[in-house]
Amino acid sequence: MRNVSALRQIKSKYRRLAPMMDERMRRQWAASEAEAYGWGGVSAVSAVSKAIGLGLFRVASNCELGDHMP
Repeated sequence: MRNVSALRQIKSKYRRLAPMMDERMRRQWAASEAEAYGWGGVSAVSAVSKAIGLGLFRVASNCELGDHMP
């Protein structure tokens, strides 16, 4: 079962950051949120993305988050 409070926090963070993010940054944000959430994080972030109208999106891999950050 997903933590409803955590899902609300993810949604709230996304809405604050969305205007400043391009597609690459959205994927990196989603991967970071999923990792921070722990087990089930990818499913949780995916559920939030559907709820806010983003549909399915590709979550960045750990490699994408590695040394390539500006």
